[in-house]
Amino acid sequence: MSEDILPVTTEVLVWARERAGYSIDEAVAKAKIRAGRDGKSPEERLLSWESGESAPTATQLKDLARIYFLPVITFFLPSPPIEVSGLKDFRTIGNHRFTVSSPKFLALKLRIESLHDTLKEISEADPEPLVPFVGSLTMETPIEKAVETINSLIPWSVPVPANLRTPRDAFNELREKIQVLGVYVTLRGDLGSYHTQIQPSEFRGIAIADKIAPLIVINPYDSDAAHVFTLIHEFVHILLGNSAISNLDDQISQKYVKEELFCNSVTAEFLVPEKYLLQIIPEDIGSMDLQEFANEVAVIAKDFHVSRLVIARKLKDLKYINDSTYWTFYDSLAQAGKKSWERGSRKGGPSANVVAKYRLGEKLASRIIEAADSGIISYSSASYALNIKAGRFDKVMA
Repeated sequence: MSEDILPVTTEVLVWARERAGYSIDEAVAKAKIRAGRDGKSPEERLLSWESGESAPTATQLKDLARIYFLPVITFFLPSPPIEVSGLKDFRTIGNHRFTVSSPKFLALKLRIESLHDTLKEISEADPEPLVPFVGSLTMETPIEKAVETINSLIPWSVPVPANLRTPRDAFNELREKIQVLGVYVTLRGDLGSYHTQIQPSEFRGIAIADKIAPLIVINPYDSDAAHVFTLIHEFVHILLGNSAISNLDDQISQKYVKEELFCNSVTAEFLVPEKYLLQIIPEDIGSMDLQEFANEVAVIAKDFHVSRLVIARKLKDLKYINDSTYWTFYDSLAQAGKKSWERGSRKGGPSANVVAKYRLGEKLASRIIEAADSGIISYSSASYALNIKAGRFDKVMA
């Protein structure tokens, strides 16, 4: 028995594919569209659906919804939906701004904004003190003054205390300090499965600057050292009072994102103060070959619990290395990072409940689960916000 042909809106079909950044060929391959009995090629079939010459079946429409990460009902809207976001997009690829996000990231961004809405809804019924420092900095604030402000809120010792032996220890310490101030910090970089993981090159962090429920989201699939930098970088966005999406590409262009450069400079000076760095830089670091330079940078980065790229950028800014050395090193790290992500994204680890609790953050998870227990929000809303089934709540919080 043949399936019913569905009266979809052709304009929405085209919008959904272009929103996902797919060409006709790419969409056909991902949706596994087959040639038709009428002799049309897979590409011709998709084009005929988008033009209104023919229409997809329910199964074919579900396949399109799957690859575009959209609800099936979207295709029946009278026109493409208008997507409004309060998040400034500061992401770059090389010296150019992102023009097309992956459908996975677009879906994740909507979920993060929904999570923030849930936190605000809870706060309306169960108010907590407003977070006063949101928006306390401006772009005119001197870097040194901005660093002093951060240190007054989350005191940080450099060199890093001996009890914080790894970048993850440093991240956990800073995360806790920031959460005590009333900012939610959570790690999220997928839609609930391995197949929907989002690479750090697409996004590393998101900040939602709001005095009621400020929120920082960090991509868990980045390195621990990168997490430290991203956390402070997004915290600076909170202090500026601006919500933003970042991928912290160091080839950032001055004309595109001055705010991103400001956040980078403040973060780098907070984590790697110039006066301490100058004390440990070898005098001949600028004349080392690439391997010697890489080894020396790795040692310095370990002392500060930051990524090697942060150290290399500081050395470039301080004129210890030239542009050629820096960009050669940058390219080598970019290639190594891509290979590391491909290997690391497939590794096993602790139980799903342990991972969920760590990534969600106890502050955020307990706030939402307690709201569900008290009837402020439904368990289904809590489940959607946390991206875990309600039946797992007790196990996750154990």
